[in-house]
Amino acid sequence: DGEHELRFEMELRPCEGAELLESYHGSANVAYTLICTCRRGPLRPALEARCEIFVEVPSPGPPPEPAPTAFTLTLESLRVSGKVDTRCSLDRPFTGELRVDECAGRIRSIDIALMRRETVSGVLGRAAEVRRTQIVDGDVTRGIDIPIHVFFPRLFACPSLAIDGLSLAFEVDVVVSFGEGLVARESIPVVLYR
Repeated sequence: DGEHELRFEMELRPCEGAELLESYHGSANVAYTLICTCRRGPLRPALEARCEIFVEVPSPGPPPEPAPTAFTLTLESLRVSGKVDTRCSLDRPFTGELRVDECAGRIRSIDIALMRRETVSGVLGRAAEVRRTQIVDGDVTRGIDIPIHVFFPRLFACPSLAIDGLSLAFEVDVVVSFGEGLVARESIPVVLYR
């Protein structure tokens, strides 16, 4: 009777011929579940508990070199430019900067949206928004550098992946919103690693 805690640790290894993937939740899921069963004799039913465990898998080899990439979002009366790092560690924030060079109208907000694109068994899924972070609220002075500093969500982002039957690619969208639902968007592909 009572409650007993037993500390333990174990090494998680993939089956032969397979590789260990990082925990991930999206349209396709990579999940690991620990199941504990306590048998209590022939006349009493067994107790069972399940718990999802989160697995982080370091990327093989040395981390890729940073790749600052310039971008420009241009429309009729709008020009937003900047640079972001397109090779991103999930352990550090996504960083960069942007600047509104020209805009005839009033800006309502500027957001950074992390987008995920999944391909399962050769079928390309639509881009799904994982997280949106507002970095500007209201109109902004033209010509001023605005820093970008956004953390990746733990369970809904994982290293970019391409294996048999599943690929996960990510992009970052710079979203400029104006009044009355008008939006300008620039998509920048990124490679995520741990």
